[in-house]
Amino acid sequence: MVLSADASRGPSSSQDVTTILSFNFIAMAIMWLRLILYVAAFFGVILIQLHQGDFLNVQIWQPFYILMIVTFAAHVGLVESARSEERMRTVLGTMFLLDGAMIPLIMWMLGSHHSLFLFLILTNCALAALSLGLPFGLKCALWSVSCLNLHLGLNSWFNPENMQASWFVDNLSVFVVTGVSGVLGDQIQFVTKDIAQKREEIEALTDINDLIVENISSGLLFVDSEFKIVRANRGAARLFGDLGLEGRALEEVFADLKQFVAIYALKAHDEPYERVELNYYNYKKEQSIFEVIISVVRQNFASGPTAKLHRQFVLLIQNVTEIKNLQFALSQKEKLAAVGQLAAGIAHEIRNPLASISGSIQLLQANLTTQTSDDTKLFKIVIKEIDRLNNLISEFLDFVRPGVRIEDPIQINDMAKEVLAMARVNTKLNQKVEQRTELRATKGLYGHYDKLKQALLNIIINAYQATGDTLRPEVFVRTYDQDDAVVLEIQDNGVGISRDNLRRVFEPFHTTKAGGTGLGLAITHKIIESHGAQIRVESEMGKGAKFIIVFNSSSREHQSRGASK
Repeated sequence: MVLSADASRGPSSSQDVTTILSFNFIAMAIMWLRLILYVAAFFGVILIQLHQGDFLNVQIWQPFYILMIVTFAAHVGLVESARSEERMRTVLGTMFLLDGAMIPLIMWMLGSHHSLFLFLILTNCALAALSLGLPFGLKCALWSVSCLNLHLGLNSWFNPENMQASWFVDNLSVFVVTGVSGVLGDQIQFVTKDIAQKREEIEALTDINDLIVENISSGLLFVDSEFKIVRANRGAARLFGDLGLEGRALEEVFADLKQFVAIYALKAHDEPYERVELNYYNYKKEQSIFEVIISVVRQNFASGPTAKLHRQFVLLIQNVTEIKNLQFALSQKEKLAAVGQLAAGIAHEIRNPLASISGSIQLLQANLTTQTSDDTKLFKIVIKEIDRLNNLISEFLDFVRPGVRIEDPIQINDMAKEVLAMARVNTKLNQKVEQRTELRATKGLYGHYDKLKQALLNIIINAYQATGDTLRPEVFVRTYDQDDAVVLEIQDNGVGISRDNLRRVFEPFHTTKAGGTGLGLAITHKIIESHGAQIRVESEMGKGAKFIIVFNSSSREHQSRGASK
């Protein structure tokens, strides 16, 4: 695949050569050159006559004038009638034959055997063979020689005995020059056709290259040594949401990408290509992960004392956000599957001894006749901790238990309002948090209403808790339609999540809260996935977190995977 940024931009040198050597170009050049020569000859004769002054003989020159004017008019008419290549060949051949007869006629009229006229005959036959091929050139040479010999035979001063050698050389030279010109003309035509064929092949390959470059889903950017974008395909325009990338500085489009290219430029002679993943934020502040592969397309040194290395880089850019999300989801499923199997086995083994311990403690407490206040306090602590462990095991079992398929009709906007209202009246949550909403989704969903509400409430509670130390805490909930999907975003301006914790945010028992079990978001993740949806988190430390849930609403089958635990 041709990766040059200026492919098919402007006429190539081979195209110029083919145009110059084409028959139409040569034919039109010969036609107009002949007309110019006729005009020059006509005015040249007039100047000669004016210079002669009193010695002007009109009777001698009048036939010459008539012949020149008639011939000139005939040539103009022939030039104007040449509209196609086939017609042009006929017109050009007629001109050559006309000149082949006219030159000896002028010689007969002037009674001259000057070498200039022989040169004109040679030139006429050579051009005929050069432009129309060797066979026609030989025909034109035979015609011209016949007319010349007729002229010589009609002149009384022609002495065959004295001029036999000259006559033989003149005739032979006409055929030799015509033959050489014909061979050269055939070679030129062969080269012209070969160049034209190669040019068509190059243009076809260039068209295929452009078709591939413009229609691949990946973005292609061609960047020069000054880090300016010299070419961008439609894939790049879609990735950056900008149709006017060409001619702009790379730093204006993606500053991190420009820095990566600048670093690669320093070691391009050692590394044929390099790969990197970069985080890109569009004008909506939405994050995408771009995989970039860079390589050198062209590098050459300018000549002269100010020699400078000119290089061009090609950047292949792919949006791997969805792939990364799928990899993360797959990793989460593998972890959850392993934890689920472990939890199912351990939970039952722990719950039964806990029930026995709890019953024994209560019986022991009832049988003691005398109890101090410390004894009563200790009994309460033991029973409370047993209940806490039992609740934890219940959550475990709820997490690993297969869900029941339920297909409740759900309006995500109404559910979001309901969950926010529940958070607003929860006295355990920070009531200073400002709630903002932008609910524009119009498509409906199907699933387990209560379980899905539980999942959203877990995220809202986490958002509230993350804004505890924020000066002006707020939670922003947004819904909108996206193709065949419904998107729900829950964003806070809290402390954010570190990169290490972001990878483990949905893992069971992973928590950064004092006293937390680490099962809330794990259960939420399972509920969301059971509805055929995808959930991901975007966050940076100190900039809050955004939970993005994408529900597939294209079919009832996908919407109703609403199995929950």
